[in-house]
Amino acid sequence: MRMRRAPFWAAGSVIALGQWGGTAPSVLYPVYGARWHLSPVTTTTIFAVYPTLLVIALLIFGSVSDVLGRRFAMLTGAALIGLGAIVFTFAPSELWLYVGRGISGAGTGISVGAASAALVEFNRSKSPARASAVNTIGSSVGLLGASIVSGALVQYAPGPTRLPYLVMLILSLLVGGWVALGPGQRRTAGVRWRPRPIAVPAGTRAAFAAAALSIFSGLGLGSIILSLGAQISRDLIHTHNVLVQGLLLGISSGVIGLVALLFRSLPPRTSIMLGGASGVLALAALVPSSLDHSLPLYLASQILGGAAMGFALLGGIGLIQREAPAHHRAALISSFYLVGYLGQGLVATLAGLAATAWGLPGAIVVFSIALAAVGIVVMVVARAPSAWRTASSAVARR
Repeated sequence: MRMRRAPFWAAGSVIALGQWGGTAPSVLYPVYGARWHLSPVTTTTIFAVYPTLLVIALLIFGSVSDVLGRRFAMLTGAALIGLGAIVFTFAPSELWLYVGRGISGAGTGISVGAASAALVEFNRSKSPARASAVNTIGSSVGLLGASIVSGALVQYAPGPTRLPYLVMLILSLLVGGWVALGPGQRRTAGVRWRPRPIAVPAGTRAAFAAAALSIFSGLGLGSIILSLGAQISRDLIHTHNVLVQGLLLGISSGVIGLVALLFRSLPPRTSIMLGGASGVLALAALVPSSLDHSLPLYLASQILGGAAMGFALLGGIGLIQREAPAHHRAALISSFYLVGYLGQGLVATLAGLAATAWGLPGAIVVFSIALAAVGIVVMVVARAPSAWRTASSAVARR
């Protein structure tokens, strides 16, 4: 039984590794900023390289595992994340931070759709919701683990700009080895893979729109927390202790996993609606916390922001995994992630430009209003019966 479950958990570890690779540099941005005199726009564009290359990889390679196999895509992704860690370890200037982020983003883009599809296919439990719950928990573990471990190493260990990435490299080797020991997948007979844009199959588009809007809103909020969060927390608590900053950044990540554990049985529609509502409330707390330097409001925004991301992932992934035909599963999941990470990269880049032009509080106000509007749209779309009737009829036809 354990051998049958191993591929399922290996796929979950790939999800966690991708989030770890994307989060590990977050607590180091103030360190890099002081060393190389980086402006807020430089910091946020370095952050945005990860989702940008992730999106490009999804566009080109989103369907590769449907043809060449889940294991091939997951191994390739883990290898690229490890290569990104090596680049970060020896980065002599900010230019190499862009390179490291780009390689890591490409690795996650290639592997995330395959890992999510593998969770569905290797799920041996009687609960279909288990796959989406483990997917969301894996994201939480990667985000939280990277924030805390990187923060502790930067604050207390020698080589603060190297050790966090050596840990990331070791994890990529361990995860890659675990995946390599799992079962392979036969190539689809008579089909040759070639780069082509991923698409949303007819019959799933209305439900996909609800899921995509949800993840766009959730990861857009997450980009504010991760790209500017270290600076916000440092200004609020007046400390340069990177572990404390990492713990504050990790609050939202921990809540993501808690949401997946406690609410994994919720219908996707309910989760998506709760994600939109939590996001609006998180932004309503974030604005006054940045203007009035209120730590309690900032903590509330972190908790609510984590809930928003958790519900967005849980509901969106649950809906996509339920609706996707097996032969298009990785491509459709990749389309879902594409929308989310496109939102993350776009919001991070524009927020950095706004922070440079108007200051950090002004940028937070503007983008909080914009993201709150998206959150309201998410709730409206999730309440529309047409999307769910379309999805149900698509299932019935299959």
